[in-house]
Parts: sequence; structure tokens; C-alpha cells
Amino acid sequence: MTNAYRITQQVDSNENLVFSLDKYDTFGVLEVFSDKIDIEMLYNKLKIEHSLTDIIAKEVFNGKKSIVFGNCPERITVEENDFKFIVNLKNEQDTGLPLDKSELRKLIKEYSNNKEVLDLFGYTGHLSIYASASELNTVSIVEADSKFVQKIKKNFEINSIDLPQIWDTNFWNFIEMAKESRTKWDMILVDLSDYNLERLKDFDLQKDHTELIKTLQNRLLKQSGTLIFTTNVKGFVLDQYIRPGADKLTNQIATEAFKPLKNTQAFAFYN
Repeated sequence: MTNAYRITQQVDSNENLVFSLDKYDTFGVLEVFSDKIDIEMLYNKLKIEHSLTDIIAKEVFNGKKSIVFGNCPERITVEENDFKFIVNLKNEQDTGLPLDKSELRKLIKEYSNNKEVLDLFGYTGHLSIYASASELNTVSIVEADSKFVQKIKKNFEINSIDLPQIWDTNFWNFIEMAKESRTKWDMILVDLSDYNLERLKDFDLQKDHTELIKTLQNRLLKQSGTLIFTTNVKGFVLDQYIRPGADKLTNQIATEAFKPLKNTQAFAFYN
């Protein structure tokens, strides 16, 4: 069962998003990127058209979101491919379940079978839940923010999946500890999307991603292991130096309802 997905969207001639409507159970999240749209009129139209209990309508300017209409419970439990996730639609910036990564999550479930998996940016656990689908998998999560640690624990609990090992430590400290202990994994997940990047101090994605990927491949990834690197940062270009060793997954994970938008780029590196 899946009750969290993009219902509709509108893009302009340059393939820039004008507005989008996402469904979370019986509620919707409307994001409007144009000041030429009457948000209240659109809100009322879409609420009736899609038989939604209510819609949280947000206007987006310069990347900042603010709620202008709508109401819903503080937390809602939704399902995606029979996995459950707790979301907060009243969070102005994000809900905790990035819907444009639904195909990426399915890919991770497929790739992680019978693997030792390291999720370097736990966030709400949305990638780790899929990586933990098989009892043959061993998953470790790095997440230093206590509020996200609690969200990870709740998401695992409502899915009746045993909680994996959570390393409550700084991302860089963990990498150093793993290097010193010579611990390695079959599969490493590196989600450097905006909700994780804003917590990485003194890290420039475009300038620093090459060194990070090389370090993870050489020091933390097992022989024949797979590293999946993903980001939603607009304009990001994978360095030519490491591109020959990467399998570009962006088209493969592009969710049909989001096309022609490709919000997320993804690459697989193999040892």
C-alpha cells in the first residue's frame, strides 16, 4: 500500500516548478513557487478536486517556505510500499519523507540484500528502513541530531523492524573512528541532499565531494562493495575525476509523477 505520493504539478516552459501537490494519507501539501498564482483559489480548487481532508498550502520564495493556509494533525502516519513513516506536514521546510526519492528507496532495498549497510546520514531513517527490509541485512546508522535519532527510532518501531545500531556522533568523527578501526561495509549510503547538507559545517558539496567519495571508497567500503551517492542540490555536477567510475542512476530513480523534473541525482560507485 502507498498513500504518500505526488498528485499533480505544473512546470513552466523552462521546466521550473510553478506549483506541486503531494498527498499524505487524506491530507495534501501544496507548494506554490509563483507570485502570479492565487494560492487561496488554487487551495480550494485542489482540495475539492482530490477529496482531501485539508491541504497545507505553502508559498516558496528564495527557497524559503511559509504556511499560508490549512490545518492537520501534528504527526501523520503514511505508507509507502507497505512501509510506514511518521511525517510532519506543518514543518515548513520538509515533511521527513522526501517523495521524490521513492524509486531510490526501492533501489536501495534491491541493492542491499544480504549486505552490511552503513547509512552515513540517518535523517529520519527513510533510506535505512528499506535497507533493513531483509533479515539478512545488517544496518548501521550515523546520526548526531537527537531529534532525528528519535524519528529514526519511531519509524523503525512502527514498522516492527529491530532497531539497527545508531552511532550518535559527528559525521566526520565517525569516519575517523571507522578508519582507525578498519571497519568496512558492503554498502554505504551517502545522501547529501539539502536537509543533510545544512548540518555539515565547512563542507562545500561541489568542491569537496570528490575527496569524500574517494575516502569512503578506499577506507570504509569493502572489496566488491557499493557506494550510493545522492543529492538534490540544483546545479551539482559530479567531478570529471571520479565520473568514469560511477554508474549514473538519475534516470533510473526519476519518479514518474515528478517528470520532467529530476530533483535527485544519484550515482553508484563499485569497489
